[in-house]
Amino acid sequence: SGVAVGTGCAYGYRCVGDGDGVLLRGMATDPPRCERTDPPVDHRDAARMPPVLPRYVLCEILPEGFGAVHGFPVASSPDGRGSPSPELAYYSGAGSITKVSGDDGEIGHASIRVVVIVVHGSGRNADDYLCSVSAAIALQRSYPMDSVLVVAPRFLAPEDGPVPDFRPENSGAVPLRWNESYPIAHTWRYGADSIPVEGVVTKSVSSFEAMDKLVEHFALNASGRYPNLERLVVAGHSAGGQFAQRWALTSSSLAWAIGQPTLTAVVANPRSFAYLDRRRFANGTLQTPPAASVEACPGYDMWEWGLEPGGSVSAPYKDRAIDYVGGPEALAQRYANRDVVYLAGTLDVLPVQGSCEDDDFQGPNRFARSELFHEAERLKFGKEVHRRLAVEGVPHDHALMFQSPAGLEALFGETVIGIA
Repeated sequence: SGVAVGTGCAYGYRCVGDGDGVLLRGMATDPPRCERTDPPVDHRDAARMPPVLPRYVLCEILPEGFGAVHGFPVASSPDGRGSPSPELAYYSGAGSITKVSGDDGEIGHASIRVVVIVVHGSGRNADDYLCSVSAAIALQRSYPMDSVLVVAPRFLAPEDGPVPDFRPENSGAVPLRWNESYPIAHTWRYGADSIPVEGVVTKSVSSFEAMDKLVEHFALNASGRYPNLERLVVAGHSAGGQFAQRWALTSSSLAWAIGQPTLTAVVANPRSFAYLDRRRFANGTLQTPPAASVEACPGYDMWEWGLEPGGSVSAPYKDRAIDYVGGPEALAQRYANRDVVYLAGTLDVLPVQGSCEDDDFQGPNRFARSELFHEAERLKFGKEVHRRLAVEGVPHDHALMFQSPAGLEALFGETVIGIA
């Protein structure tokens, strides 16, 4: 028995194989795929646009999904005075996640068994991520489609300008925003505090604290708002993957400890990782870098690349987390006990160059960096503490990553057939 879903290919590709634009899950004899229309001009072009890719699965979302950016309260004024506190912007496949429905005042979410919170990349295109993960729901067999809710927070920057369709929970509230360029790009991805809002006395909010509040909305209210919630997932790709790994490492939310619903972080194709000790791979060996290398790049193990104190990247949230557990080693041990899944596209092999902390100490490309970090974890703890799933035939593409069989396994908790 198959499930028909619409598919498509990106510009520069043509659709070939069974389905003619529609996939019948588990029924294709000639796998549906995308083939490049023009031959690559060189090796880099071939890596950027591989000759063959899986098909994209298209999404169908109700108008309330794309039609509005909602606001989620994450802070309150200390004295209840002044303008309403800024709120975290988000998209949702079911509209507002805080709206009360029903004559008896109960929250109408009894059917929800899985919540996936998906974090966008550096483009801050949360609506695209909502679409891609929503489309993946049709490909899994673990849960009825109407029992899965997808939420996509949008970590806005001043450069994004006004949000005309913003619908805050509290009338008059404005969306939270984070610095996009200082001291390094995309400060929300490493837990930086939000930009203060003129006229609002609320303290700035770490992007990780905002995620804690969002997760706790589901996890700590499960018995009332979401009585059948079983699984809660925070997933991110690229810069969103960096966010997911560092948030899972530093979060002290009670949502990690309650057991039901389960909480999983899915880390897909990040540019870099926050390492758990000073060692890095060199010549195939995990070792403390020689003094000359450290002198050339003294911040290689400072935040966001490691847990050593110092550096120019300020994240008070991270500092509080280290103090709370009793030091960096205790933080690493806590992280090892959490459910974290790494997704790595086997074709995500374009060289990435930006800083010595990434380029000189973590590997030549995203696939290699994922492999090296996972192995460093295994050597540190003497066993595999987190799963790493290779996504065959996929480059740096969030939709194809999350819609792959490995992506579906990470999001929905068991091996599924997917679309091939």
